[in-house]
Amino acid sequence: MASVSIKDLRKVYPGDVVALHQSNLEIHDKEFMVLVGPSGCGKSTTLRMVAGLEDITEGEILIGDRVINDVAPKDRDIAMVFQNYALYPHMTIFDNMAFGLKLRKLPKSEITSKVEKVAESLGLTPYLKRKPKALSGGQRQRVALGRAIVREPSVFLFDEPLSNLDAKMRVEMRKELSVLHRRLQTTVIYVTHDQIEAMTLGTRMCVMSEGYIQQVGTPLEVYDRPKNIFVAKFIGTPPMNILEGVIQDQVFSEATLNLDIRKRITGSPTAKAFLGVRPEDLTLLGDSSDSSTEASFKGSIEVIERLGDEQLLYCNTGANPFICKADSHLELEYGKEYNFGFQIDKAHIFNDQEDNISLPN
Repeated sequence: MASVSIKDLRKVYPGDVVALHQSNLEIHDKEFMVLVGPSGCGKSTTLRMVAGLEDITEGEILIGDRVINDVAPKDRDIAMVFQNYALYPHMTIFDNMAFGLKLRKLPKSEITSKVEKVAESLGLTPYLKRKPKALSGGQRQRVALGRAIVREPSVFLFDEPLSNLDAKMRVEMRKELSVLHRRLQTTVIYVTHDQIEAMTLGTRMCVMSEGYIQQVGTPLEVYDRPKNIFVAKFIGTPPMNILEGVIQDQVFSEATLNLDIRKRITGSPTAKAFLGVRPEDLTLLGDSSDSSTEASFKGSIEVIERLGDEQLLYCNTGANPFICKADSHLELEYGKEYNFGFQIDKAHIFNDQEDNISLPN
């Protein structure tokens, strides 16, 4: 197996369109690294440069200690799984999975052994004589996975492999991918726009936006300690609430909230600022602000989404919209003003550059 090093990598398309600004990323041996971000953020471009499907404008990519900038894709010891499966429709499932091994001219007995072993682990043994059109979407995706696994590469590359599946199948395939990674103990680079996939699959995640790497860390590190407003709002469902206000004399002020923030930051100048609080960290206090919570503000409920185990309250302070998670059995009224409280150590303070200034340097 191998690590992957991305050093000062940059990609510019004709017309001076910058898809990826100078980026650096270390992907450790046996790690499951997820590149996550909205469409156009540069994640798939980065993956395709690692695969050798895109030319590199500047920088280097190393697999292990070998620079692979000028190495042909077939010689990079990688296997890639695409969003659209990319199966050969005229071949059986066995032949699809064996195709790469046949190109390497392995003995037939070895090919058969490898394919049958992987097919059994993926639950594909009954379908080896069928053609792709006779399989469901989830089964086809497992075939695409199996075709990659039988090659036993140093690095697996996944380009949004679950986006064509329905919600239930995506959950099942996420579990299968996690089990496979633990069993195979190989290096994985996985691209997705779905932050739930990133949170549930990744050993670490790399959050990207507009061709820049925003933050790299474990899912919990990124969730609990977002470096900027983009990461704070992109990672989390529902996203973090961001209330706009000002800081003056170590007090954050918004239309319905004056919060002493000395417990979060020190020496902050007078400036436009943003307060971040996750929906699950807000507590509905009812008609009274008396509570063990350290800070509270008022807001009226505009929309209620009932999800069975909880309900999402879409509210407004008069200056800022926000979301609160509440018990599903509470009887609440539209348009009524309630008090919402939170602990200050759960809050994040962002400056006018949208950087998180409540985190230690």
